[in-house]
Order: sequence, then C-alpha cells, then structure tokens
Amino acid sequence: MQLIRVDTDMQSKQDDPIHGYNLRFGATLHLLKERLHPFANFSMAQNEVLGGMGDTKKLTGEVYTGYTASGASTSTTSASTASASSTAS
Repeated sequence: MQLIRVDTDMQSKQDDPIHGYNLRFGATLHLLKERLHPFANFSMAQNEVLGGMGDTKKLTGEVYTGYTASGASTSTTSASTASASSTAS
C-alpha cells in the first residue's frame, strides 16, 4: 500500500492537501514443471479531488477511484521459427 499526501500550493496555507492511497496486488503461478508462468496484476488508486476552474484550492468532497488490471503467461520452452523467402522475376 502506498499512501499519498499532496500539497498542491506550497506557497499558501489556504489550500487543502490531497490525501489518497494506491493499493497493488500481483500473483504468479508456476505450472507444468516450471514451464508455464501465468501472472496477474491489479491496482486500485483512490484520492480526494480539488475544485475545478473557479476554486482549485479547496476539496470538492468527491473521490477519484481508478483501477488497472493486467495479466499474461510466460513460457520457458523454446519455440521454433520458420522463415520463407521468394523472389519475383
């Protein structure tokens, strides 16, 4: 877990700081005698939101939430490749 505290205007004591967090999780499996390694990653970030065009120094009371997910599989076996060439006359 990563905690966030951002002072958006360090020259002023009138602005509200943004607080939030980033939560990450990842997992990997080792299958087929260590030949196949599927994995997945997930993260969620959440933080407070500052006002828009008029008042960028005060919090709106809204909370931003973002999600990311990814996954794939890696293999330790070697794959053979084939190539072909042709000439045109």
